[in-house]
Amino acid sequence: MKLTWNDKQEIQQIIAGFTEQDNESIYTEVESIVEGSKSNPAENAMTVFLTPLFDFTLVSAAQDDVTAQDMAQAFVWDYVTKVVQWNHALETFKARHSTREAA
Repeated sequence: MKLTWNDKQEIQQIIAGFTEQDNESIYTEVESIVEGSKSNPAENAMTVFLTPLFDFTLVSAAQDDVTAQDMAQAFVWDYVTKVVQWNHALETFKARHSTREAA
């Protein structure tokens, strides 16, 4: 589905209007996705990105740092949250517009 700029603005308004129940549902879905992952995709991506620039042993040692792990976890959590929010909002958007088209 190709979204126009106005469509994206409407979806952002839907996200801004999420209820506490919506946010709880999103949290549960994000938790399931993130906690179900065996490895952190942000750390994997950083390994691919950094190994041409630095020795793999150095990159691996840096990833063992708790602060780096926390940063990677926070990034994944926030990114997945954004995608799940957009998914929920897109479902609402589609429902609104299919109802309008049917009327």
